[in-house]
Amino acid sequence: MIALLAAAGLSLAAGHSTTTDQANIAKAEAKVEDLLKDPDSAKFTRVKVKGVVVCGYVNAKNSFGGYTGAKAFMTNADPNDNDPPLLAGNGPSLGDPESDARLEASTQSMIEAGCINQP
Repeated sequence: MIALLAAAGLSLAAGHSTTTDQANIAKAEAKVEDLLKDPDSAKFTRVKVKGVVVCGYVNAKNSFGGYTGAKAFMTNADPNDNDPPLLAGNGPSLGDPESDARLEASTQSMIEAGCINQP
């Protein structure tokens, strides 16, 4: 009987973690969708949860209705965190030094968090 209760407790603890992860993923996906031209077209893949940090890849349609290809993202699912998600390749122009520096910094952050592999 004690073993059964212990197993049930472990099962609940594992379920709680999965529920928390799923809630964090939902929050993160909503934050990423807020940045997209067509949020309903978003397809998320390889999503990972590390505490409240959620990262993965998103593919969505652009203004012309075509999919752009999967782009890495990373965001904080903490409801008190109002910072926008990091989205690889997201910037006004990838030709100007400021945008390039932001892209490099966000890519490095994603690598350090284990969200994407070093190129």
